[in-house]
Amino acid sequence: MKKAAWDIDEVLQRHGRLLVKLWLQAAKRSGLSKTESRVILKEATKSNYSHLVQTLQNHSEPPDKMLKNGTEKLVSTKRRRLVIKQR
Repeated sequence: MKKAAWDIDEVLQRHGRLLVKLWLQAAKRSGLSKTESRVILKEATKSNYSHLVQTLQNHSEPPDKMLKNGTEKLVSTKRRRLVIKQR
């Protein structure tokens, strides 16, 4: 059977950078400090792609769930996205 000419490692590396960028934007909107974000990203980038994803998931929660739990409050909406801030 033939194989596809495709470098999955390159794709995962680009995808990882995009995940970090999007997570940083969410962290900033959620009120995490730069120091807190740096500590989390330092841990997230210690190993491979799976570790990155797992670490970012461990430090994330959907905004609607956070609002229901009362751990966050709605600050404003921007471009149909909730912007939340820790109490």
